[in-house]
Amino acid sequence: MYARPRHSRTHRSLLTLILAAATLVLTLSPAPAPAQYTMQRLAQNLARPLYVAQPPGESERLFIVGQAGTISIFEADTVKAEPFLDITGIVESAEQGEKGLLSMQFHPDYETNGYFYVYYTVGVTKPTRFSIVERYTVSANPDSADSASAHQIIKVHQPQSNHNGAQILFGPDGYLYLGLGDGGGAPSGVSQVPDTLLGKMLRLDVNGDDFPGDPGRNYAIPPDNPYVDSTGTLDEIWAFGLRNPARFNFDRVTGDLYVADVGQVKKEEINFQPAASTGGENYGWSVMEGTACRDTLDPLCFDPKFTKPIYDYDHGPACASVVGGTVYRGNAIPSLYGKYIFTDTCFPNYPIWSANVLGDTLVNFVDETANMAPDAGGSLTLIVAINEDNAGELYFSENRITTGELWKLVPDATATDVRPADLADRALTITRAEPNPFTGTTRFSLALLSEDVVDVAIYSANGRLVRALHRGHAGAPGLDLTWDGTNARGDRVAAGVYFVRAKTGDGVTATGRVTLVR
Repeated sequence: MYARPRHSRTHRSLLTLILAAATLVLTLSPAPAPAQYTMQRLAQNLARPLYVAQPPGESERLFIVGQAGTISIFEADTVKAEPFLDITGIVESAEQGEKGLLSMQFHPDYETNGYFYVYYTVGVTKPTRFSIVERYTVSANPDSADSASAHQIIKVHQPQSNHNGAQILFGPDGYLYLGLGDGGGAPSGVSQVPDTLLGKMLRLDVNGDDFPGDPGRNYAIPPDNPYVDSTGTLDEIWAFGLRNPARFNFDRVTGDLYVADVGQVKKEEINFQPAASTGGENYGWSVMEGTACRDTLDPLCFDPKFTKPIYDYDHGPACASVVGGTVYRGNAIPSLYGKYIFTDTCFPNYPIWSANVLGDTLVNFVDETANMAPDAGGSLTLIVAINEDNAGELYFSENRITTGELWKLVPDATATDVRPADLADRALTITRAEPNPFTGTTRFSLALLSEDVVDVAIYSANGRLVRALHRGHAGAPGLDLTWDGTNARGDRVAAGVYFVRAKTGDGVTATGRVTLVR
């Protein structure tokens, strides 16, 4: 995914690469809009920065993942000299492309339990190659982890050194999602094989342990995973048919999931899973590559069981790895609100694009490369992650060996930024429920831009009405609602995933997702 091209660029002329990159940009994007924002460099001379995370409830500290095996703290415009965690002696050498310490995530209850999770690779030969998710605990010093607290969650054998995925992420439901690539090498069809974890999106409950006799598997299976108790399909699997889902993200407002899956020779793709999904999507690899059939003689080509990407584009000699991507939900740049921001490791041009999300389609593409040019000169190259902080503002990591940089997208000081009309007119929004998952009561808000008749109800995962929460008029800015996990009769309902659905009098709808646990 990172600095290592999958095609031999050394055999192509520089002119060929420039023309190919230019062709891709013309295909994707109209002319740039007037800049309302810019990139501010926060830190430089970093060793292969790969990911940025922020602990729940915080606004000052950022944690920078270094591919060689360190996690550093950025605070008060400075990277602290002592790393938060150093496991360079454990992870595989980061000098080899797609290996090393790949990402981290804080437990949703980090403020009380101090747990955080890392995803890394080990092994230099085929029998010893593994992808590992491990839990650590912060020490009494909030700027230092307890390095002796390692607790393995899952360990997956990797037949090759690439296509490891690169991310773990807690979803709105409180479960841990892990994107695993297909194991690298020539396409083997493993992404369609139901009894292996490779080429899949996994969904794990790290608060339980369904395998007490297995020290290498310390997690529970969420009871609503789509293949629980099925014959021949592993319970951990949430979705099929991925090649290398190196970056994925949940829209913090809608709960929708976007998965950027790196292509091979035809297409780079962005897959979409709506918040209301109960899992089980099959995104087609290695039969399909985006909307293209990898082998036109394959009888499964264009099988309707495959979920098409929300967007794909040509994989060319210059552009090789899509880097998703976040739906911007910050407050600093109103004109970007609700737009999906993504990039690609194109050479020699490194573009950034934005697009509006319309249902399950990306529209209104804009080439943001010039708009998001650095404010202090220079250029952004080899962006490998676009992450958000707790306020929804965006950070871009440049993965260079010793001169890596961390950038923040900020408003241009001379611009007057406004919310786009098509987004400003959006009548209805449901905020993220808190707490989620919940045992007693969960709270959320309904945001309205004008007075309207609104119906709000709770539905089960199979679409059955559980309880109406509000019916009638509601005025701007909206109303606060709670659900105590009971149905219309006042009986406590079973644990599982439920959906909050709101609908205005003129048919505008919004959906949120909550998980009830016992």
